[in-house]
Amino acid sequence: MEVPPNSLLLSAAATITAPMHCILVIRKRELERSAVKGVMSRNRNNWWGDADKW
Repeated sequence: MEVPPNSLLLSAAATITAPMHCILVIRKRELERSAVKGVMSRNRNNWWGDADKW
């Protein structure tokens, strides 16, 4: 039995979208990491600000 053309289209779509999905996941992780860094540095600044008050 031959492979129906729909599954060929699906496999082609999967090979095209898989790398894009990986790129999006990596971008999202980078954004989350930078956001966490920003929050941590902000908290560190606040902590030093509070320490100066004492």
